[in-house]
Amino acid sequence: MTEKNGPTVNAVDRALGIIETLYESGGEMGIADIARKTGEYQSTIFRTLITLQARGFVYQNSANSKYGLGMKLFSIGMGVRGGMVIVRVVEPFAKRLCEEIGETINVSVRDDQKTDEYYSLLVHQEVKKGQALGVSQNLGSSTLCYYSAVGKALLAYSEDLNPERVRRGEFLSFTEHSISDPETMLKELETIRRQGYALDNEEQEKGLFCVACPVFDRQNRIRAAVSVSGYVVRIQEIGIESILQKLRPACKEIGVLL
Repeated sequence: MTEKNGPTVNAVDRALGIIETLYESGGEMGIADIARKTGEYQSTIFRTLITLQARGFVYQNSANSKYGLGMKLFSIGMGVRGGMVIVRVVEPFAKRLCEEIGETINVSVRDDQKTDEYYSLLVHQEVKKGQALGVSQNLGSSTLCYYSAVGKALLAYSEDLNPERVRRGEFLSFTEHSISDPETMLKELETIRRQGYALDNEEQEKGLFCVACPVFDRQNRIRAAVSVSGYVVRIQEIGIESILQKLRPACKEIGVLL
């Protein structure tokens, strides 16, 4: 693990690095894998994991001896989420949209902790009971803005949008519809600013279509984005314009309260 400059505590920095590594892996990891990812000695990783396990921040799977994130982090995360103003404000609107439209509602904000790329953070989700598709991200997950309608909506109106930074970005092809080059993405962002909403037409997941609108506060600053997600055929049956007739005013109402 690279040492940080400034008055940091190495042991704390190491423990947080392990937690971040486990989170980014999306599952369980062995000590050797964690050591390889963090650049620390296995003996050091082992001692840190024992401490984290004793406090409930990680657990060890007795079947394979691998480690994963513990429920203590879930409890803390839910507490932080509950304290977020945007979540408290948006929740009733998201519930209403989910009931009226009958599809999954996602609410994301910019992840300002990521400084190397443009990321969005999923902070709230309303899923219709029994819905087969409409969720491509887990609550609390952070993903590149280029790969979702909410992400693109957030990025299009961000004050720190820098074309050169976009051109240096990472573009992956998840489906044949994915935007895989920066110039096309920059044109897409221009289109979003012109029309006032963003689309994800099976770009991240085959069969999934999303419509997203930005949320501006009373100072006209982008604060969040809200999307409606579902099967392509279901969204087509409802109609993009019909969705926007409900989504746009809801986003304006949310913004007035921020």
